[in-house]
Amino acid sequence: MSTNKKSQKSDMHKQLDELIEFLKHPTPEVRALALESLAATANTDEGRDYLKNSDVERTLINLLNDPKKDIVYNALAALVNLSSEYQILNTIIGTCHFHLTSFLKSSQKKT
Repeated sequence: MSTNKKSQKSDMHKQLDELIEFLKHPTPEVRALALESLAATANTDEGRDYLKNSDVERTLINLLNDPKKDIVYNALAALVNLSSEYQILNTIIGTCHFHLTSFLKSSQKKT
């Protein structure tokens, strides 16, 4: 691989790291823009390869509770795009199972 390609790849990784941080931003518009870019990147082999080691799926799952519908939609789109990676799919299923179990337990206590 040439030095230029290595540099481009590390630039992409830096950009993805910044996007992941923007997913936690308090301003909904910033989260929405980051999600749009991340959902598109998660639909590429190179993007998925990098993201599968980033633990981004937990942040995306948390965004499914966002009050803004466009954020929920793009978080779900990114999760769907990432779910083609077995490692990420396992984490998504495990995290959703944990949240569902916690929700059911708290619902039972209320009744």
